[in-house]
Amino acid sequence: MSLYEPIESNDSRRHLQLRSPVTLEPTGELVCANSEDVAAAIQKARAAQPAWAATSMKARAAIVEKALQILLERQDEVIDTVVSETGKARTDAMSMEVFSVADQLCYYAKNAEKFLAPASARPTA
Repeated sequence: MSLYEPIESNDSRRHLQLRSPVTLEPTGELVCANSEDVAAAIQKARAAQPAWAATSMKARAAIVEKALQILLERQDEVIDTVVSETGKARTDAMSMEVFSVADQLCYYAKNAEKFLAPASARPTA
């Protein structure tokens, strides 16, 4: 028995039944995007890009900091989901899916302006 079993659906998307790697009990359903979903996502991204390009680095950093806050507020939910879907130990889920991600969010929120600042090209010898 696989951890991802195809199930019947009434739409053009592929649906998969997710199973716990520990108990093999059903844990949820995964709905795979179809070509129309992908095209719609690309269209939305293209429409949103000009506004994002006009967003200041300070505002972008605030968005990343908000993502960090949400992750920390919901860390137990994240850990529970990772444990049930992967069979990882809680400490592994905490260190890899919460601590590591929180560390990266904090780092880039603080350093994005420096990393994304325009740089002049140096002449080559």
